Amino acid sequence: MTKPGRRVLIGWTGPSPLRELGGQGSAQSLPRELSLAPDRSLRQRFVAELQSLRQERVERLGVAAQASPVKAGLQAEVVAFFPSSCGKEGSTCALSVLGDGENATVITLAPHLGLVAVNATSQGNSAVRAGPLPPQDPTTGGWTVHAIIDHCLIELIVANATAFVVYAAPSPVATDVALSGVEDLRASLQVWKLATANVNLREDGPVVEAPA
Repeated sequence: MTKPGRRVLIGWTGPSPLRELGGQGSAQSLPRELSLAPDRSLRQRFVAELQSLRQERVERLGVAAQASPVKAGLQAEVVAFFPSSCGKEGSTCALSVLGDGENATVITLAPHLGLVAVNATSQGNSAVRAGPLPPQDPTTGGWTVHAIIDHCLIELIVANATAFVVYAAPSPVATDVALSGVEDLRASLQVWKLATANVNLREDGPVVEAPA
């Protein structure tokens, strides 16, 4: 993984706020490669080595990206592209993960507030997380959300800049990934089911029942 000039960050996810996990669940975060943009702002992305876990892939473009949820499983990688139309006032462009038909963790772009929000309150997390929404990419004219889901942990990076690690308590059938609020035909959704990195861990855990 290392080579001259490469900078990789690995941190701690911190103790879980979920009562279902009893405050446990602190773990190492997924590694991110750091770099500087031309304006000297920090850029980050998941290291390319994580792509070795990719298995079955589904891609949906334009209107089809919102047609129906992708059944991604509880271990999945998601790359969603939100076009510039999501920057209009009143837009509600969002990506939902770990959906079970009733509850999900929802990532919403809020350009009018200059924020991106991650809401897992329907899955046991008492607080909505939010961070700066980076400017639109000058090349693509939109935003990319890159998320990796591993049961109760969701890690995501927005526009290679703003990053989150969020705990959720998905039900065993919370496998859906979906876009909403996007009308532009340039929208896209790519989803991969992921292999288990550590074969000594059960593939069906740690999953807990969502709170009533």
